[in-house]
Amino acid sequence: MKHSKKNSSTIVAQASGPGESAISIVRLSGTNALKISQLIWQPARSQSVKPRELTLGWLIDDATRLDQAMRVYMPGPHSYTGEDVVEIHLHGAPIITQTTIELALKAGATMARPGEFTERAYLAGKLDLIQAEAVAELISSSNTTMMRLASKQLAGGLSNSIKDIKNTLLGLAAHEAALLDFSEEDITNTDSSAQLKTIHSLITQSKDLLKNHSSLGVVRSGVYVALVGLPNAGKSTLLNTLLGFDRSIVTSTAGTTRDTITETINLDGLSLHLTDTAGLRRATDDIESMGIERTQAEIHSSDCILILIEPGQTQATVDYLQSNSLLENLDNTNSLVVYTKSDVAQETPHSPDLSALPSLSISAQSNTNISALRSQLQEITTKHSSTENLQVITTRQIELITGLNKQLTITAQLLENHTPSDIILVEYQKALQICNYLTGEEVTQEIINEVFSHFCIGK
Repeated sequence: MKHSKKNSSTIVAQASGPGESAISIVRLSGTNALKISQLIWQPARSQSVKPRELTLGWLIDDATRLDQAMRVYMPGPHSYTGEDVVEIHLHGAPIITQTTIELALKAGATMARPGEFTERAYLAGKLDLIQAEAVAELISSSNTTMMRLASKQLAGGLSNSIKDIKNTLLGLAAHEAALLDFSEEDITNTDSSAQLKTIHSLITQSKDLLKNHSSLGVVRSGVYVALVGLPNAGKSTLLNTLLGFDRSIVTSTAGTTRDTITETINLDGLSLHLTDTAGLRRATDDIESMGIERTQAEIHSSDCILILIEPGQTQATVDYLQSNSLLENLDNTNSLVVYTKSDVAQETPHSPDLSALPSLSISAQSNTNISALRSQLQEITTKHSSTENLQVITTRQIELITGLNKQLTITAQLLENHTPSDIILVEYQKALQICNYLTGEEVTQEIINEVFSHFCIGK
């Protein structure tokens, strides 16, 4: 479905990532995209330039050749934006990219706003607003789980579900409208029980779309794991082992880590933010005191806590946790006791305060049970971020589908009370309007601006 807004300008922006790279891409879209590209690029030899074929040539400023570059022309409406689109593929020096954009601007192009290419695709009916949001999420995804969710939505997963609900509502609304408009005609009134059954089915569908939406924040940003223990418990060694490279300084001197250090790994498609904290002990100076305060803050705020205990230090660790009122933050859903240095000696748990917590004996030095530790971390993170049947990926989608569910519930209650058809029809129209808001078939310019403001320039 095409939208009413018509674009007259030809826009330009860098479509590839910033900074140095092997290749940089500058994209033009609009009525004059081809004409502008012909002013700043010429083929390497006299030849007919065919649409949708990369052609070798030169970036030019008047008659001066600036860079050897390739160009591809994609005429509308069969392009991403539905308009004429030209991409110039350059060597990836930032100065070359910037010069190309400046030449295009000088030739009559306008600098693209964030997300304007995708906005034009939406306005041309190439994708709906749900799919446009998926593009933004796909670009910004920091883990494979979020990437897959966004890709599924871009392929039309959620859009198709909303269209199914909408089509069912249209059928119900059409029948109610016919009853009102042609009351003297022989139109059979649908049994209210049949309508109720259909509405309850739609309520179930809308609830299903919201399954596990509370996990979305964790899926997007990741799970935060604090490595906590007395000095020399092996926190830094374990962090380096999980990362696969030396990030924290490891020495035999207790208290080497004076501040929190956070690094990220990808575990089964989710981002895991590991924080190496300062050792828990009585501080000997102001700097160490600040580090320990931050460690205590990490215990309170992290999704998962690894209590690291080296041989012979179980009771000392428990004593510290008790004296600082930290034990109350630990339970079997968010904590794991890790007995370290198993290559040196085996620690036998003997404190009832830790007996309820899952535990594991490892040696980061010899890589003993590190795979088992990863598996336990995975189990803990799954509790915080279940992605089963997760379909919504933006706050806007969650709010609108929640509103749709409420509206359908109200309609069901009215049907149960045998409310007249004219009122029922109004309620159907309200539900249909929410569906249109979701897909962008009925939406204000303010909402469009808000959605596309989250995009990067060039997409």
